[in-house]
Amino acid sequence: MKKSNCKNNNMSGSCRVFPSHSSTLRVLCGSPSKRVTRSWLAALLTLLLSSVVFNSASALTYQNDTDVDFTINPTISMTVSGDLIIDNLTPGSSSDSNIITVNAATNASHGYYLVATVGTSSTNANLNHSSNSSYKFTNLTTNKATLSGFDDNQWGYSYSTDNGANWVSGSQGSTDTGYNGLPLDGNDSGATGITLIDTTSPVANNSVKFKIGAKASNTQPSGTYTNTINFYAVTHQAPLYMQYVSSSTLATLMPNVNDSTILYDIRDNQEYTVTKLADGKYWMTKNLNIAGGTALSSVDTDVDRVYIDNFTTSNNLTKTNNTIVLPESSTTGFNTNNYSYVYNTGNNTDNCADPGCYSYYSWDAATLGSGRSISTDNTDAPYSICPKGWKLPTSGNHLDNGWKRGDFYRLATAYGVNLENTYSNATVTFYNNAGPNTAANFLLDGYYINSEFYKGKASGFIWSSTSSDNTNRAHYLAFSAGSVNSASRDDRYTGFSIRCLARE
Repeated sequence: MKKSNCKNNNMSGSCRVFPSHSSTLRVLCGSPSKRVTRSWLAALLTLLLSSVVFNSASALTYQNDTDVDFTINPTISMTVSGDLIIDNLTPGSSSDSNIITVNAATNASHGYYLVATVGTSSTNANLNHSSNSSYKFTNLTTNKATLSGFDDNQWGYSYSTDNGANWVSGSQGSTDTGYNGLPLDGNDSGATGITLIDTTSPVANNSVKFKIGAKASNTQPSGTYTNTINFYAVTHQAPLYMQYVSSSTLATLMPNVNDSTILYDIRDNQEYTVTKLADGKYWMTKNLNIAGGTALSSVDTDVDRVYIDNFTTSNNLTKTNNTIVLPESSTTGFNTNNYSYVYNTGNNTDNCADPGCYSYYSWDAATLGSGRSISTDNTDAPYSICPKGWKLPTSGNHLDNGWKRGDFYRLATAYGVNLENTYSNATVTFYNNAGPNTAANFLLDGYYINSEFYKGKASGFIWSSTSSDNTNRAHYLAFSAGSVNSASRDDRYTGFSIRCLARE
């Protein structure tokens, strides 16, 4: 057994170990090589230590903050029971090899996958004669139910995950019985291989039985035919949560305009596509889909603890312990006054029809009540229901009359829009540069009002954090195939969508 030393690499956040096992196989076989990839996860725990000096004449208070760092290293292991050997394969006959067992286990929270390949990217998938490479057994290219179905001088693999009761080929879940050919190894940790096992949680042990079979022609020369079969056990990467990604991490993940990645919201584990758009900022390109009734805290939401501590239940927002709870999703509301309303079509991004989730919030819900008392035009609500570290975009078109140029303005103009108030052009619009089916794919969403859903209007309506001219209205982005307005205004009870923007 050969092992390569591996040290934790803080730059990449991962560490890979490649133990190997190989031997010369007799007659016709592949020598198994086990390759293990360990993913190293890092967690950061911040501990707040507080002490108070008892009241004296000066009533002094002292606070000291201490950061504590530690690393959690999940493990993955794999064993291979032996070598694959076919003894006494005679001309004009076919035969199975012996059966080997591959065992794998991991304590990684998101499980692992076990993959098999053959050879290396610089060789081929044949079983080659040890002294004359012109003689070979070629890799199967289609599934064969039995050895008798092989053409002359072919070989293939078969495996079982139920202790030999059923022998199949193809990736996990395949119903193809019998044999098929293995993909050629790409030296890429098994990314191009056949997935034998794929789990989404820790496993104490998975066992796979594995064999090969071959058929020889009457004229095939005697000798030893060999290649290498590789097994990879790879832990799944833990999801990246929106609340825990820094601006430097986003810059690493998405260095270029139109680069995208999938991030998760720790509040409900929903996934969102985040894209670096032409303004150089990182945007959710689908709607936030927080369910009505969700309790939001200062740990996971764009709000601070002091605001929650001082919050009083009102306008359909309720306070429970150290959280503010959104009103239950309902088709009523969105028709009068400054109350909070939420309407979701399922609260699961996997269940939303194209082009994305249709989830709507009044402005009071979107700002978690923090914009309720703002009556001055062009003033930003300080908080929102976006994840921690993310915010509602700001609005505004120009600097005249006290207006400002907000996030929506900068986004639209970054796509070539000459925007002062409402911009219309049939060929050069925000829609054509950044809307559906473009590289940016900033999707439409419609709106919800008076118990009616307007997704069929072929337009996008997205709340900003910015108030309008009185306590009844607020600004939003409106765009369609023919126009864009980065500072439209409407009643705060209207149900518009939310696209969160990463804080800088």
